[in-house]
This record gives sequence, structure tokens and C-alpha cells, in this order.
Amino acid sequence: MNIPIDFDEAELSLPGEKEVRNAVKICCGRCCTACETPVEYALRKSQLDLADLLNIAVERELSEKEREAVNEVYYKGVSPGDFAAERGISPSAVYCLLTSAKQRLKNALYYVMLYLDGYEGKEKEGRVYESLAVNRARGARAPEIGQRLRNCRLSAGVSLQKAATVSGLEKGAVYRFEQGDSQPVFNKLYALCAAYGIKPEKLFAEDENEQS
Repeated sequence: MNIPIDFDEAELSLPGEKEVRNAVKICCGRCCTACETPVEYALRKSQLDLADLLNIAVERELSEKEREAVNEVYYKGVSPGDFAAERGISPSAVYCLLTSAKQRLKNALYYVMLYLDGYEGKEKEGRVYESLAVNRARGARAPEIGQRLRNCRLSAGVSLQKAATVSGLEKGAVYRFEQGDSQPVFNKLYALCAAYGIKPEKLFAEDENEQS
């Protein structure tokens, strides 16, 4: 069965020549360690594209119970134990729902991941989980993102001034993000995470063990 996909809504496209050229020097106009290279740009964009497609798969490929579990546990950050208690089911039942959902999503996106990764041997479940985490980050509120950014900065031993310098942002903006007074758009979130040596989706990766 052919299911039409709104590719305009998913914003799926390969980076054009101008985008690739701009990606070389996005932070300061100079080639330095803080700049996003075309390869980094392509990898980041492929992850965002996959996250958009994953949202479509969540809506179309999962059962109602699986979709509810994914939305509550992965996207809203509800613990599996609390979700089980609210629904009057066992934690093992929640685990089964999440496991089944991830397998369905992996199957639904298999050929997309094969195309993006370039070869069949790459672990696919990791890409599905990273896409879930990207979408969780997109839906998170400013205070939650701010606290996680602050924790990552402190763990990396980076000062506010250094975070601002490396990311190309103003020190005041970094401070406001951490305080939850404003929410960074994805390119600024990406720049800060790069300054701390992590990927944006890893801001929420720590939840994986709680959700398994």
C-alpha cells in the first residue's frame, strides 16, 4: 500500500550548494574548531530529517497503546513506572509496549536509515532512539533544556564565557538559556552542545535506561 508523505512538511531535501558553502563558516566567518563543516551539517540534517519521518511513523505505524507510551515516556519524559501506575498496568507491560514500538519504528524506517547510513551493518536501533531524543528535545520546555545545558557545561568543565566564545553566542544569551528565560533554536542548541562535546540528542539520552 502506498502512503503519501508530505515531504514539504517534513522539510526533506539534500543541502544545496549555497547551504553547504554557508555550513563551512556558520559561527564566526572563520574556519575554526567551532565551525560546522559540510560533513557535520549533512549528518545533523540527516538526523533531523529522520526525526521528522519518525514522527510520521509514530502516527501511522504504531498501535494506539504504543503511540501513547511513546508520547508519554519518550516525548513528555514521564517515567515508565509513573506511566504504568497511571494506566493501571504493570511496568513490564510498559516495557513490552516500548520495545514493540521501537521495533515497529525501526522496521518502518529501515530503508531510510540504510540510505542515510550508507551501509547495512550500522546499528539501526540507535538511530531510532536518537530520533526519539531529538523530538523530545524539540518539545521540551525552556527550564528543562536550560537545566540540562547547565549540567552538560559543568560536566565538561566549561565556563559561561568559554561556552559563549566557542559557540559564537553572547554570554548573556547562554546564561538566559540555562536559566530557562528563553529557549534556544536548534542551531544555537547545536552550537552549545558542540562546545560541550556532545550531540543535541544526547541531552536526553540519559533517560534511555529509565525507559528500558
